[in-house]
Amino acid sequence: MLTLIVIPCLNERASISKVFDSLVHLHETSICLIDDGSTDGTYAEFESIRRPHDYAMRFPVNLGISAAVSAGATLASYHDFEVVLQCDGDGQHTGDGVQILINHARKLRTDGILDFVLIGSRFTGTESLHGTSITRIFGSKILRLLLRVLYRRKFTDPTSGLRIYSGRALKLLQHDYPQEWPEPIMLGRLTKSQIEVHEVPVGMATRDFGESKIRGFGSAMYMVKVVTLILADKLFWTTKEY
Repeated sequence: MLTLIVIPCLNERASISKVFDSLVHLHETSICLIDDGSTDGTYAEFESIRRPHDYAMRFPVNLGISAAVSAGATLASYHDFEVVLQCDGDGQHTGDGVQILINHARKLRTDGILDFVLIGSRFTGTESLHGTSITRIFGSKILRLLLRVLYRRKFTDPTSGLRIYSGRALKLLQHDYPQEWPEPIMLGRLTKSQIEVHEVPVGMATRDFGESKIRGFGSAMYMVKVVTLILADKLFWTTKEY
């Protein structure tokens, strides 16, 4: 199963080598760094360590995670990758967690299920919540409740950035990925599109460098914005054929 691991990055020079080292042992995978306007040398660091079959793309200015992930999906489609795995560049997503998702995806595709999304969840089963802030846990609970009310679906970790997209889900990722706060909003679009979403228990590490944007006053503003956008998306977004 040819897999493109897409890593959207903004100023992750301090951690990108560690992330790369945790992923290089995975079979049938290539790694694609999308440098979203970094100013700290992230792109140069990745260029110095990447293999010939890996990819690197650099935006001259910060365009946001939506543009970065969509660009990775477009590259995957052009080079005939079967699935795209989205992985953060801050070191929280481990190679072991990525391997767990790939194993699940391989089984689904072997069973003839091609249209699906897999989410690496911190809040499913008995996995450790090591590295997960209280703020993020509380925010996830609010979003879980909202999505359950609107779509009658249970999602345990709606903000997780560790995901695999396959089939029609990959087309949606390429052509209609939400521009702001895409992870929770995408769950509504997948539900409307009748694409299977499975959550898989994974552990996540504590980031060694940098800080989450979802903290303090920023976390309150995040919740206001994302709740508003989820409600608007429920009312106005309609399914499309690609």
